[in-house]
Amino acid sequence: MNDLTPSQYPFAGRVSSVIPFLPFTPDEQAVIAHKYLLDLVTSMKQPKAIQQSQLIGAINLRFRQETALCRNLASKDYHADTGARSLEAAVKRRVRNAVVRKSLESSQVTHEENTVEDYVVDIGSQGEIVVLDT
Repeated sequence: MNDLTPSQYPFAGRVSSVIPFLPFTPDEQAVIAHKYLLDLVTSMKQPKAIQQSQLIGAINLRFRQETALCRNLASKDYHADTGARSLEAAVKRRVRNAVVRKSLESSQVTHEENTVEDYVVDIGSQGEIVVLDT
């Protein structure tokens, strides 16, 4: 065997511990989905920036059946291989995109930066994401 020093293995020399990746339980998955939903609420509240071509913003977003929504996202979209990233992608793909579609359908593009839209996200009878005006 070769007698190599740690400096000859730059990556291995910097690894101090190995942490195994364990899949999240269904309850943990729902909590992670909830975290990403709350992040979405925060990002949607940001004001529109017409000069930067950000036409979606100034949206107050609420959830009607929050627990059911989180469990739905977790059960349908969680992948053990990618962990929390799969839930983050699901919130963007399923919830954020539904809100954006609803916003674009229900309002003409306005140049008023202080216009605020209110939407409620709910779960339909088939488990689909439904966005309602308030």
